[in-house]
Amino acid sequence: MAVSRDSGATWKETMLPRLARCAGGPYPLVSDTWASIGPDHTAYVGALALTAGPPQGYAIVVSASRDGGSGWGAPVVVDSAAPPRAILDKPSILADPSRAGRVYAVWARFALNGGDQVAFARSDDHGATWTAPATLTPGGRVETQNNELLAPAAGILLDVFAQGSPLETNHEGQVGVLRSTDGGTTWAAPVTVASFAVTQTTDPDSGTTIRSFGQDVVAAAGAGWAYAGWFENRRDGTSAIWTSGSSDGGRTWSAASPLVQESAQPFLPTLAVGGDGRLGAIWYDLRDADAGPGLGTALWAATSADHGRTWRPRRLDRPFDLRAAPVATGTGPFIGDYEGLVGLPSGFAAAYVRTTAARTPDRTEIAFARFR
Repeated sequence: MAVSRDSGATWKETMLPRLARCAGGPYPLVSDTWASIGPDHTAYVGALALTAGPPQGYAIVVSASRDGGSGWGAPVVVDSAAPPRAILDKPSILADPSRAGRVYAVWARFALNGGDQVAFARSDDHGATWTAPATLTPGGRVETQNNELLAPAAGILLDVFAQGSPLETNHEGQVGVLRSTDGGTTWAAPVTVASFAVTQTTDPDSGTTIRSFGQDVVAAAGAGWAYAGWFENRRDGTSAIWTSGSSDGGRTWSAASPLVQESAQPFLPTLAVGGDGRLGAIWYDLRDADAGPGLGTALWAATSADHGRTWRPRRLDRPFDLRAAPVATGTGPFIGDYEGLVGLPSGFAAAYVRTTAARTPDRTEIAFARFR
């Protein structure tokens, strides 16, 4: 991870101690990291950690820092599993913005007998101890993924997710929301925000796939509102990123409204709410596909002052060659399943991946940008 103390002008990298083997920990692979900061400035990082097999084991772990990211405690295991019992995936965490020391975690739990579930746990002591994992969905043959926790108002906790039977390309998915008013002890029945076609981004020249799935649902909350976003890249050339908002704590949601509609396959959207209540977004698209050698791909940003009904877009970075990215087996060039975006008192800050011109094993880098 990296920490900046000068508004992003310079950064200092550090390793989370006692997590990955390269930092003195037991895990040969650490993935799906997720950061959140509480009202007392305690920083938390959740991750999916994999143990050596066979069989390969899975653990949901959370590390905490009380000094702004300079020093970190040892990771605490929230849940663990191994085949044939279950596979764990894609954790996300949320530090409660109105209660110091409280942090939540949610993740997907795939039982090999088809009992796919969403699991949840809570800590009230800055991540030192956690409640036993609770099941938020009944399981069965319905796949639920990309869970993201939100707190649009004090005392309200939401879990926004993608769901499908199955959640695969050329099938229909739903954006769903679970709601709790007691810190995650109990949850109301799920609410459907919208249905969408599960699609995948493709290289416009070769038709081969790019690692970016329509199940990558995103969410954000602030100023009393909650938002969800998703994308569709349809074969007829009508591609779009859609958003929906809720002003009543997740009970009801607006009709889907387009953030961007174009044939250039917008993908990997990320949302955040600024200190002034504006909704911000970043995404990639392929409108620069022919602007030089390779597959020209650029990051775009936009802001909305009317809860996603209209947007002011702008280019945030120069194009890079997406074909230079590492290839994920079976799914194509891969620059991550999600990018980072946070709201500032005035504007937004983005952390995102782009490729470099160097043909070395380190063909990608993390970049930082601010916009208003």
